[in-house]
Amino acid sequence: MHTKSPQIHGFSSPPALRPTSWYLVSSPRARTEAIPKIRAIALDGLSTSDLRPVFALAENLFPGKGTEFDNTQAYASVRVRLVRDTNGGCVVFCHVTEDALVYAAKLLKIELTVEKGNQRIQAFLSIKAWPDALPALQSLKASGMKMALPSNFTPAMLDAALRSSGLQGIS
Repeated sequence: MHTKSPQIHGFSSPPALRPTSWYLVSSPRARTEAIPKIRAIALDGLSTSDLRPVFALAENLFPGKGTEFDNTQAYASVRVRLVRDTNGGCVVFCHVTEDALVYAAKLLKIELTVEKGNQRIQAFLSIKAWPDALPALQSLKASGMKMALPSNFTPAMLDAALRSSGLQGIS
């Protein structure tokens, strides 16, 4: 039996494009069936992190080019990790970040001093969580929810961010 596609504000969404959770809540069938209980959640480590201080530092260190520098460094960091992981090399956050900083600075023709590079690395190692992250995660944990924080951070960087945010042991 075909049921009419649920509508929001008069617009119909084809089943293939409809988010599963929206379908579960919106369809007539869902109102008569039990929705399975969610037992675990995985949150990207960056979703809990407030990176604004890192971005602000880039603009302070490289006036007028901070955003471009951040974007280039982020791209280079992923590329460096991918190449090293693919070649079986050991990926250490500080080494990957140094290589990405040097790459971004050369590409953008920006002077990168040792002091500026160290400030950038320290900014990443002292990332704080958003103010509402800890209470939200504590609430999820208290409800019995199993949690994981997968991240593209290296273990050292993730540990440092969790410590500086007071989130260690939450997942």
